Amino acid sequence: MNAWLIYSKEEAVRNEAYINWMIEEGEKLNISIQLLLRENFQLGIINSKLSITYEDKPIKFPDFSIVRVMDPFFSKQLELLGIPVFNSSVISELCNHKARTHQSVSALSIPTVDTMFFNNFTGEISSVPYSFPFILKDAQGRGGKQVFFVSSEEELKECVTKLKGKDVVIQRPAGTIGKDLRVFVIGKDIIAAVLRSSTTDFKANFTLGGSAELYTLSDEEREVINRIISHFDFDFVGIDFLFDGKGNLLFNEIEDVVGSRTLSATSTINIVEFYLQHIIRKIGKA
Repeated sequence: MNAWLIYSKEEAVRNEAYINWMIEEGEKLNISIQLLLRENFQLGIINSKLSITYEDKPIKFPDFSIVRVMDPFFSKQLELLGIPVFNSSVISELCNHKARTHQSVSALSIPTVDTMFFNNFTGEISSVPYSFPFILKDAQGRGGKQVFFVSSEEELKECVTKLKGKDVVIQRPAGTIGKDLRVFVIGKDIIAAVLRSSTTDFKANFTLGGSAELYTLSDEEREVINRIISHFDFDFVGIDFLFDGKGNLLFNEIEDVVGSRTLSATSTINIVEFYLQHIIRKIGKA
């Protein structure tokens, strides 16, 4: 089999080790994985038919594509051309917009913090039913970036300069600050969970200096997570939870282009092998 592995130029440099890991695991499974850069693709319609070229030249289509960019429009173009995409454009569109994610998950009766949605944010928060402090997030941010702990009008004004005109979510802080749980999911299976903590920041992201340890899920926690998994057609995602004051899970977000640094740092689980085996089963090439 042949596969495309698609990154942006910037992320390809930052994730070189992961890319090499995926190519090596692909070779073991007789999959030739080719790294391609999103910026080099051209999408369009030629002679009334959808088209895609790479560096302005025709390109042979792969058996499947692993898309590691947050670009559901691009993923949809591949799918319409008959190329299986992992994760799908539907999951990409849902998970890369925090407000849409919360809106969809809310139907599953999953506990979460109070959350308000704002499109084309102006800084006007008179409709927020709770006072400072609160968490302000870019609805399309990831990796803990564009997430702010806002304690005053002055801090809010500073955030508006960075988020004005964007879709944002505003949330009441969770009962436990500086701690969250990432659950790694492939298909319908929970692969592992990692507890991320920070003693210096309300954000516990590993890439922002937080610590991580493998976490054993309780039966009750698994039931909550499986309620989400059963509702969506995931391929490889990270489902993130916060904790209330009693240690119970509160849904936070779902990462489409999920990183696995914390899992590699805390276990010997070969998440890439699991992912590729899932893809092989799904496209019927086993």
